[in-house]
Amino acid sequence: MNLKTLSYLSTSFSSLQVLKLSGWTSLESLSSLPSTLITLGLAGCRSLQTVDASLPALQILGLQGCTNLKKLPTALGASMLDLYLDECDGLEELLPSNQASFFGELSCLEVLDLSHCTSLKTLSSLPTTLRQLHLCDCRNLDIVNASLPNLEVLHWHQNAQACEN
Repeated sequence: MNLKTLSYLSTSFSSLQVLKLSGWTSLESLSSLPSTLITLGLAGCRSLQTVDASLPALQILGLQGCTNLKKLPTALGASMLDLYLDECDGLEELLPSNQASFFGELSCLEVLDLSHCTSLKTLSSLPTTLRQLHLCDCRNLDIVNASLPNLEVLHWHQNAQACEN
């Protein structure tokens, strides 16, 4: 399918809780999603640039391989538990100047995967609720400034081959 834009799912599927569109390589824009979504999976949507939606109930967001994504959906926050941003190097939220406000809103986040974000240099203001932090192949990451009293799993290797084990 060569779909570039998908919108108005909020009116057609107003009770939708799980949406997985993995592998839609030509999808560039996604908007007007139902606010009832709990899980959103967009892994492998390499052309995706924007997700224009307010998702206050979202608990799991999987954006692995969305290499052209520039900005995350708005109103992510208190409900968010798992956030998978592997290979999402271009995200505005990961710029050092935006990390405090972005991570500050994710007060219940337990799993954060930033693997293969090779342009990430600094990581700070992480939520203290994190139980798992994945930083595989973040080869330019020099500074991690965070207090993580609940952290149970830290997966941090400087090269991709070690991450596969």
